[in-house]
Amino acid sequence: SKTEALRFLAHGWGLPLHSVLVEASQQGDDQLLSGLTLGVVPQDHDPCLETLRGHRRVYFASKPQAWGLLEGLDHHHFLRR
Repeated sequence: SKTEALRFLAHGWGLPLHSVLVEASQQGDDQLLSGLTLGVVPQDHDPCLETLRGHRRVYFASKPQAWGLLEGLDHHHFLRR
């Protein structure tokens, strides 16, 4: 699964999951955001991801696609860490 692959890579690189940012835009991506990762959901996301709205570590961007990811990076202060 995507979640297992993410955990495998984070562990292999010595990255704590709370320092990993994930963009979720399609059905099935919700599993990636159910743990410790930071999340960004772009404006043009699949409606099934609405269940994540309100989660503390998940940001719903007002812009679509890559613009939404950039907005989420800024929101989480990810590039300033």
